[in-house]
Amino acid sequence: MLELSCFFILLLFLFCYFYTKSFFHPSVIICSVWGGLLLAYSFFDHPLYDLSNRFFYVLWLWILPFCLCSLAFSRRVIKISCKIKSNDFNAEVFKKLYPYVIGFSLCFIFLFIFYSRGEIAAIRELLLEEELPPLLKLGFYLSSFFSIYTFYAILNYKYLSKKKIVMLLVLILIISLLKSNKTSFIALFCGILYCLYKNGKLRIKYLLISILVLLGLVSLVSIGRADYNFESDSGVLNFVYIYTLSPLTAFDSLINNEITISEGTIGSSTFTFLYKILAIFGIPLKFSDLGTWVYVPLPTNVFTTLRGFYMDFGCWGVTLISAFLGSIWGILYKFQEKNYGIFVLFYASMVFSLFIQFFGDYFFYTMSVTIQYLFFSFLLQSKFKVKKKLHQNKK
Repeated sequence: MLELSCFFILLLFLFCYFYTKSFFHPSVIICSVWGGLLLAYSFFDHPLYDLSNRFFYVLWLWILPFCLCSLAFSRRVIKISCKIKSNDFNAEVFKKLYPYVIGFSLCFIFLFIFYSRGEIAAIRELLLEEELPPLLKLGFYLSSFFSIYTFYAILNYKYLSKKKIVMLLVLILIISLLKSNKTSFIALFCGILYCLYKNGKLRIKYLLISILVLLGLVSLVSIGRADYNFESDSGVLNFVYIYTLSPLTAFDSLINNEITISEGTIGSSTFTFLYKILAIFGIPLKFSDLGTWVYVPLPTNVFTTLRGFYMDFGCWGVTLISAFLGSIWGILYKFQEKNYGIFVLFYASMVFSLFIQFFGDYFFYTMSVTIQYLFFSFLLQSKFKVKKKLHQNKK
């Protein structure tokens, strides 16, 4: 079943690519990601358990509706307001914001150093606390704007000095390192590659350099966090398997009831952000477990993007949410293809979530961040006209 699925995903990938002529179309991305992972699962001599037929059944319930809906909706012409179609670079606004963004970034870095007392090991402990210091929490919200602002600069590099763009990239990399969050690196690099692609500047050498830098930074963060014992036998290879292939095995074990995790209130795995808002108003809700460690036999605490959808709504939920998300991504692709500035920025900030579907859900589960990215994209790219009425006293 593994080899058969690899073959059909390859065929689907070729169909989607030749139909769209774009490596950044949602259908092409998820086919390449899932197909690549299954090929790796088939060819590499890893210690992970074999995948069951049920896993491939659920996986196809996810891939097929997503691809078909994203292809269909990316070809539809959808009319939107002229107010959000603008793709002009507002140099004046960018220049006014630039010193504030740089100042915020330096302050954010200083806050990390201050609260961790200058100890690198203490940064991770700080981030694991249930309640972050208010200033640091504010910094995390503003860092979402920093990401959008950086993509905005790269997309409009023709109008800016290279020094400004390099400064933004250096600062955002330092902040990502301090966050000790591997996902932030992936989001940044996927966004940068998309911006280069959008500008017609994506080259093989840039892709290879980006992959090498990304692997180096992810490894650096993992060593700093002591995520894994690299000195053990096959330590480096097992580390790679844990972060790429083990989520597939863990999800397979979950759907075959070989492992159990708390399901919580129905819908709490998918609509966590909404349920947390409802909980503030005193509505009794129980949230499903996230980050439960299991052994397959390598240790892992992620179960692919399908975890929440399957736990809440079963196979029907996987199919319906796949069709819904595929439709949303198809529409977003169409808008960015039309160069609607807001959606070009939003696509740059969210495209990473397609590349790491094997890891987790970064659309619904982190909906607050998704909303922030959309809001900041609208804020930067939209043009607001403020009319002032001058009242003159008539003599």
